Amino acid sequence: MCSIKPHSQKWGNDPKPWDKTLSANIERIRLIRNEDYGHSSQRSISDEDFEKKYQYIKNIVQELEKYLGSFTKYQDEVNELKTCPMDPTQSEKNIKELLDLRKKIKVISEDVEKMKDTSVLSNKGTTVSRVNDTKSNLIGLN
Repeated sequence: MCSIKPHSQKWGNDPKPWDKTLSANIERIRLIRNEDYGHSSQRSISDEDFEKKYQYIKNIVQELEKYLGSFTKYQDEVNELKTCPMDPTQSEKNIKELLDLRKKIKVISEDVEKMKDTSVLSNKGTTVSRVNDTKSNLIGLN
């Protein structure tokens, strides 16, 4: 039926930890899928458990890529999955908030530029006034 030879414990059984054959890694993925996702009633896991499972899956993918000779294509995908958002609604909300912040920052930047321009004009007027006062003092008009 399948040209992949079974691992040392045969299909449907946990492979030995030292078994890095293609079939052992395929079996590990099947078991993870069934135990943790396919038949689990638990909807969340702790950060510590997530990190353990992530490292376990990452190691399996590294072994499979050695077999496939595909460098890090699938490892890169696993790395991306570790940090990607899982809630599309929250992602959309975050994007909207970032865009709103961008608009607010633009408005603030424009206000700061206006304040700088006003400050420069105001300072120039003060400087001119001080120069005129100094001239008046020098020639005795005050």
